[in-house]
Amino acid sequence: MNKNNSAIVVLLLVLIAGVAYLALKPKDTEEISPTPTPPTGQTTTNTNPNGNDYQPHLVTNENLIIKNDWGVSFEKGADWTITSNTGSAVDLKQTSGNNIGDTISVQYVSGNKITDTDAKFGNITFFYDTNAQMWMETNDEQGGPEHEVTGPALPTLQTKDNTLVFKGVGRWATYIVPLSHTTFLKLNITGGGLSQPLTDLVKTIKKI
Repeated sequence: MNKNNSAIVVLLLVLIAGVAYLALKPKDTEEISPTPTPPTGQTTTNTNPNGNDYQPHLVTNENLIIKNDWGVSFEKGADWTITSNTGSAVDLKQTSGNNIGDTISVQYVSGNKITDTDAKFGNITFFYDTNAQMWMETNDEQGGPEHEVTGPALPTLQTKDNTLVFKGVGRWATYIVPLSHTTFLKLNITGGGLSQPLTDLVKTIKKI
């Protein structure tokens, strides 16, 4: 066999070996998952393939009132309508149900104390005593300023996030919610004399 034939044989052997290697090489079985299809109207991004504003577990509550400047949220009853919403107060009116026309006022008050006044039941003032590290109250419910009494404030109930709630003297019902030592919510209901809607609202208050 001459040199040319020997070279051809060697080349054929190399080609055969290469083909055999490729034929016997295990195939890559990794599957590529398809890109998820975003909901209609959503814009996909690399970081959120379902869309920037796609939140499948978000439930919208049309009765939820969020006051970012106060740092709180609360829920009104479904039969109550917002009649005013400002930086200092939210006013509600009952527009359906058994006591149409009743009103609720939620006021935001700043200061190191808060006072509630009623012509019949006198005055009551709440403040935080930094020395005693507790909420205190001063009231003259027993017969005027000369009978003022100061002592620990006793909470009536709690908000959704367990903030203490104190009872005022204003009719038909008034609640005081201290958000801090110097900021408060003052809530009052007037009308038919039912206080439960106000109590229900107070229990939904939550700091944000």
